[in-house]
Amino acid sequence: MRQKTLSFLSLILLFTSGCKDEQPQVSYPISTATYAELNEKIGCDSKFVEQKKTDIFNASYLSHWMTWTGEVMSASPEDASLNLNGKGLQDLHITFANNKGGYDLLQDETITVKFLMNVAGGCILPFEGTQAEIVPDSATK
Repeated sequence: MRQKTLSFLSLILLFTSGCKDEQPQVSYPISTATYAELNEKIGCDSKFVEQKKTDIFNASYLSHWMTWTGEVMSASPEDASLNLNGKGLQDLHITFANNKGGYDLLQDETITVKFLMNVAGGCILPFEGTQAEIVPDSATK
């Protein structure tokens, strides 16, 4: 009887520990590369063939924390597009970690954002990132 009780309790413990809604904490590497550096290596200014650009992006920048500064071109509470090189096109599209992260942004203000890189940019499409947060005291109005 004691063995059955222990087995039953072990089963309950195993089941309840597997039912938690907690996500495991994932740590991502940090990259100090600037937009200009990435654009030259893998973006519109790159001379590499597409496969090499993809390989460089996947090895060195995909799922890396980046911190870039740019001018807000458009924003909503959930996301924003930034111009990073002053040439009038969006260079970075971010989705905020907080679904109200972009609520107070003003068009043309300069902000610095920390984000998790997930899509390589090119000549037409911007770089993209998720889990973005505005670096405190970076907004200039």
